[in-house]
Amino acid sequence: MIKIKIKTLFIGLIFLISLVPFVLADTKLDITSLKAYVDGDKDSGTLDAKPESEIKIKFDIDNIYDKTTGLDINDITVTSVIKRIDDGEDLDPEEDPDVDDLRAGEDDSAELVFDIPLEVEEDTYDLEIKVEGKDTNNTLHTVTELMSVKVNKETHDVKIRSA
Repeated sequence: MIKIKIKTLFIGLIFLISLVPFVLADTKLDITSLKAYVDGDKDSGTLDAKPESEIKIKFDIDNIYDKTTGLDINDITVTSVIKRIDDGEDLDPEEDPDVDDLRAGEDDSAELVFDIPLEVEEDTYDLEIKVEGKDTNNTLHTVTELMSVKVNKETHDVKIRSA
């Protein structure tokens, strides 16, 4: 009985040790030079918006492998969302950017545009940008950037629209 428990414990320990390289693998994708604009004005920290504001985010995506490794990162995708802002639903950007495959040491630029809905609750919302790609060895690399969007509503701001 004790031999079986020790053997089971030993097998479990070997399994956990085999997972360590995957858990500790550093991502070689990076988001840099991030700039945010609300209605054309540069903003930093928490983004201050209002109903129908346009939020534009520009950034670079870097393959931070050393050039001598020769490891490219391919099939790079950018997904982004402002969580629960649109009547409890997530708001996607106008379109997700296309990003080129990146050789070691290279970067590419990307831009996201969000249009805040007219009917929105005054609150602070999470904006998430996630970039993923696989290197030449088929290792998945992921980097996530989080920002806050604070929507302010003026009680005296009235919009009249034609029918």
